[in-house]
Amino acid sequence: MTQKLKTNFRPRLIAFIIDLSIIYGVAFILYNLLQLLHIYASTVRLSLIIAIIYFPILTIVFRASIGKILCGLKVENSSKFQYPISILLREVAYKQLLYILPIYVLITCYNLYWLSPFFEIFCVLIISLILFIIFLFQKKTWYDKWAKTVVVKNVDYEMVHAKKGIIFLISIILVIISIRVIYYILDNTFNSPFIPKQSKNVIAPYVSFLEKQKEAKDYIFNLFEKNDIVILCERAHPEMTQYDFIYDLISDKRFVKNVGNVFSEVGSRTQQTNLDSLMNSDSLSNVKFDLELSQILRDYSFYPIWFNTNYFNYLKKLYSLNQQLPKEQRIRHRFSDLECNWKEIKNKKDYFKVKSNFSKRDWMLAENVIKGYERLLTSNQVRKKCLVIMNYRHAFGPVPDQNDDSTRENCAAIIMKRYPNKVANVMLNQERLSFGLSNPGFPQFLMPMQMSPIKDGIWDNSFKAVGNKSLGFDFKNSPFGEDAFDFFIVPTLGRFKYQDIFTGFVFYKPLEEHYFSYGFKNIIANGFDKEIINRASIIDDESMDLDTNIKYVKKKVEMLKKQEITINKKPYQEFASVLELLFGTIVLILGLILGLMFFQTKRKITKA
Repeated sequence: MTQKLKTNFRPRLIAFIIDLSIIYGVAFILYNLLQLLHIYASTVRLSLIIAIIYFPILTIVFRASIGKILCGLKVENSSKFQYPISILLREVAYKQLLYILPIYVLITCYNLYWLSPFFEIFCVLIISLILFIIFLFQKKTWYDKWAKTVVVKNVDYEMVHAKKGIIFLISIILVIISIRVIYYILDNTFNSPFIPKQSKNVIAPYVSFLEKQKEAKDYIFNLFEKNDIVILCERAHPEMTQYDFIYDLISDKRFVKNVGNVFSEVGSRTQQTNLDSLMNSDSLSNVKFDLELSQILRDYSFYPIWFNTNYFNYLKKLYSLNQQLPKEQRIRHRFSDLECNWKEIKNKKDYFKVKSNFSKRDWMLAENVIKGYERLLTSNQVRKKCLVIMNYRHAFGPVPDQNDDSTRENCAAIIMKRYPNKVANVMLNQERLSFGLSNPGFPQFLMPMQMSPIKDGIWDNSFKAVGNKSLGFDFKNSPFGEDAFDFFIVPTLGRFKYQDIFTGFVFYKPLEEHYFSYGFKNIIANGFDKEIINRASIIDDESMDLDTNIKYVKKKVEMLKKQEITINKKPYQEFASVLELLFGTIVLILGLILGLMFFQTKRKITKA
């Protein structure tokens, strides 16, 4: 074999991109066919299975994959083994297992089974980068070297097979476009459905359990009979329907009579006096109340502004409720977050005094709740119980093998350790964060933070099977509690079960009905938009999150100028499918363009 016959890197890379587009396209179509049968397998996993079958079979039959055929390449063998055996070793044992084994050893060793398939994509990209660097130096792939095979230019371009390859690729793309159009007609989005369908056999034990459970509010009040403190794990901060449930809970006669106290993570302790004064004022007009409440909410966070609508609506409804109750039965809401007085913050140095407490924020949140609870115990009040609203990990209970450094524990864990047998923590149904980057220092299109349904939609399908009833139950002695904890993107927690982290679970409204809302009455009135941007410019801290990033804040402010309140009705869907839609579209279009370019070039050469 002459040196001229040996191929270079560029056509091999193009051939791989074409093959990747075909594999992904077939996987996506197969995913949707399986969903018609209520069988779930992610497109990533299906792509892996198809790749294991695709490369060996085509290379054995045609001496090239479709990508290689279109690029005028073929695989030749110089080993002592027969061609089929050599190709099986090349494609399966040497090539694909080198990707699969390291990833799944990593997943097994560190209990990462619960991570999104996007984690596997990320690992593949890292391994590919390393192997590409090795290829640049070795001038030959490791699998060709081990299998004693070589990829060469095919001097006799197989036009018939190439034409069939192009037709196959175009057919895949047309089918996928049709599927996306059907998505759009049914759900007004080109993205895949957020919650995949699961078979009846898979959800059967969950459904059987749910059919015997009690209504969500009744479950919470049953917990209050046995506990003084119930901690509710809030959904994503901007989600609106959760505060319908919370208000429904606190306006219940049982809550008014026996509990009467609410603590929240959101809201700086600095604004507590102002909130108490407003809530204790009687007969305020809607205009007067809205104005004073907006003033409090402008200043009650260490972020430049807390954009979310739900707290404004909730506190307004709470005021109306209290106006109908005798003063001794009114509900008191207490803020628990860090002290932050924006009137005293003029520069980064001033803000650093607030930021210096972030490392012990959970401990301070817990202490604020504990102090408030202790005052209740020593007061003349009849009601000495409280509902505590904490978001995400702040509501996680103590894990069995965590060290004793309480400043590193979650807020709920600290409270539960302080008052054993007096505290319950309850998870509200929501989505989970899976693999991705949320740091604003990275472009969001690079690796956006992904949202996905818990347990690949098994829980949501189970609740749907019982009519999406509002239900509550203890995790212990339930199939839900036995599931691996996949709610939080920290590998060390993946080895625990849900019953290890939470006391119980409440389902209220399916994910399809959740929505986000930003803005509230008077949020930027009287030139306050300039103050928000000024605060953001003082902070402009990319080590925190988007809400402190000047570009993000300016974008939000411009949005509020156009519309005081903005509603996002499909928040999880947009986050979840962005990578799939973006990655799939790019790969398919790139594969088609490159395939057509090589096909046309080779056809002209052949005719000449």
